[in-house]
Amino acid sequence: LDNLVILPISFYYVVTMHSSVAVVSYLFLPHMYASTTAAAFACPRTCTGTATNSFAAADVKWHQRCISLSNTRLPSSARTTLHRFSLSLTAAASAGNNDADNYIPMSPEKRPPRQGGDMSYVKDNIVRQMDTYMAIRKAGWPDDDCVSDVYVRNPELNSFWYVGKVARCTGTVSLQQAVARQYNLIEEHATRLRPIELGRAFGSCEVWVAPGDTEKELSQNNPNIPLRKMERHVKGSEDVSSLEIGLNLEVVTNRGAGFFVERNNDGMVPPHLL
Repeated sequence: LDNLVILPISFYYVVTMHSSVAVVSYLFLPHMYASTTAAAFACPRTCTGTATNSFAAADVKWHQRCISLSNTRLPSSARTTLHRFSLSLTAAASAGNNDADNYIPMSPEKRPPRQGGDMSYVKDNIVRQMDTYMAIRKAGWPDDDCVSDVYVRNPELNSFWYVGKVARCTGTVSLQQAVARQYNLIEEHATRLRPIELGRAFGSCEVWVAPGDTEKELSQNNPNIPLRKMERHVKGSEDVSSLEIGLNLEVVTNRGAGFFVERNNDGMVPPHLL
């Protein structure tokens, strides 16, 4: 996963410094150079904020190198956009409070753990859940209904994007609990898989499921296979062991178009597709 490129577009970090205050924002730049996708596992959500203990000086230098690369590799129109955006961020920093006295550079190994606990979006957790998924699938599928396909939707759109498969020990874990327990991994991955369609909806993305291995039937708009909406928080899900559930996340390279289906708010096929 370390060298995996999963974003269909490139994006740049833009950082400006004013009185030791770093203002960070994500500026999406479609159709740019593939080298910029090296940051594929950086969070695609739009945000601004002052530097804190979790934002190390080494990060600032890396972001500044990104700006330097963009100034030499981007078309003039894109450089102009970057410049204007940089000016607006500098103005925002000027209007804020100076917290330079509170800034303490921190090496990566000393930073606090990511949010999400054992389901935070890091390589070890992703690989562990993949291994568990394969073990559960091998033991139970297809005789046992232990595998379900997972789709993620921006609530404002009718596009349901396929992001992977979830597996569970059906004797001890419900489907709702399996999804809720791994909701953070699912949503984090979905926003990286589709940064434009889903990235800005982080925190409000909806997770829907279909019977396992039914991608073909859904692509053919089979009305007998509806999507079911899952809840973010389910009673008892926090007590589910990571060894009882698994997750196989979809991978899309720069050449991949991804897979989605159009459905109504109730997960049913809209009439114009029947």
